[in-house]
Amino acid sequence: MKAKTDFLYYITAALLVVTSYFFFDLPVINFFKPLKNTFTYDFFKVVTEFGRAEYQIVPAILVYIVFRKKRPFVAKIGLAVALSSALAGLSTDVIKFIVGRYRPSMYFSEGLYGFAFFEYKYAMVSFPSGHSSTALGALGLLSLVFKRFRWVFLSIGAMIALSRVVTLHHYFSDIIAGSAIGMASAIFIYNKMKLYKGTKE
Repeated sequence: MKAKTDFLYYITAALLVVTSYFFFDLPVINFFKPLKNTFTYDFFKVVTEFGRAEYQIVPAILVYIVFRKKRPFVAKIGLAVALSSALAGLSTDVIKFIVGRYRPSMYFSEGLYGFAFFEYKYAMVSFPSGHSSTALGALGLLSLVFKRFRWVFLSIGAMIALSRVVTLHHYFSDIIAGSAIGMASAIFIYNKMKLYKGTKE
């Protein structure tokens, strides 16, 4: 991204996060709470597993290993996906520790909504969503390389991100922030590795 585009991207993401925090997070999470133990909840409980970093990084590394000699560009894509997902995940972990936001479980059990800075207990690391960031780090990268299928990859990423809210692990603003970090990581790696030279239109 160019400097001006970078600025607009981060400002837009920040505004969406702040707006969601004050106006949408609680109504949205309260909407999904009654769905627990329903078919919808169980479906997204399966979907959410695909947001784990290992589901992006391990297959991507295997692609790199298998194709690095015979199909170097394919191998390069595999490496890029792994790096993008890892970068997104590490960036998210740093922010999680600094921000220390209470998860929805703390809101439902103790009425806690807000932040507990510099905490790393599971119940206090809601912001940003790690599953959203690693998933969009990988799928966002693929959407940049395979532009014809960009909406397929982004839709899958959005579904994984949404699953974190439906399964009551995160607030809506958490997945917005996580997704933004994932896409930023994807764009950074895409440009750094010059994948645009072999992009599939």
